Amino acid sequence: MQAILAKHLVGSNLQQGAGSDIGNSPSIAETEVDKERARVIFTEFAHRAFRDVAPEAEFIDRLVAIYVTRRNVGDSFEKAIRTPLS
Repeated sequence: MQAILAKHLVGSNLQQGAGSDIGNSPSIAETEVDKERARVIFTEFAHRAFRDVAPEAEFIDRLVAIYVTRRNVGDSFEKAIRTPLS
């Protein structure tokens, strides 16, 4: 999991510290970009976890929904992305 997260977080706004404070509301565009980035991370993680079997879209959708819920309550990208993976 660490390798997947590191690969996708390098150079992101998370590494620069933006958007990581609770109460710091990202813009709608940032939210959509982060949501798609989360989907890519979940898909890659599931593909590895399922030993190269492609995950079903519904499974990834459920992980993204958990991520979105955590972001909506104020979690940083990093915390919100880790919750569905734990």
